[in-house]
Amino acid sequence: MPKWNLPVDPEELQFALQLGSAAGTYQMPIENPETKGIDLFDEESGEIQQIRFKDNPMNRFGGAIVKEFGQDESKFYSIMNRIAALMRLMADDERVKPYLKTDPAYSEHTMINNVLIEVVAKFPISDDGELDKDAFFREVKELIETDKH
Repeated sequence: MPKWNLPVDPEELQFALQLGSAAGTYQMPIENPETKGIDLFDEESGEIQQIRFKDNPMNRFGGAIVKEFGQDESKFYSIMNRIAALMRLMADDERVKPYLKTDPAYSEHTMINNVLIEVVAKFPISDDGELDKDAFFREVKELIETDKH
């Protein structure tokens, strides 16, 4: 059974974010997600349900990452779980704003401070996919302070 909340290498997480972003913004070719699907096994009913993906930026984002990291399911799930945790922080927590910047060349692109990526790559994630946000931001601040010296 693959794990889904393991720490990951910060450089691999950064690469996954860049790869997914390029695919999701149509800056790189990727196979149409509509040609892919997954089979889900329902343990209660014993039935297999096939899920098909629409061709949209989020599915292109995930498709690029699964193509790169999918052979190691634990790594793939852990990367995607950490990206999801980071996206939730970006959407729901004001404390993340000082670590984000709009790309001057592309106003729809958000640049993420590498410290956020470094911390989210290794930070403990609960079984329900959540971070201790207060401890997370303390660690981000400490790492930034350490890097200044």
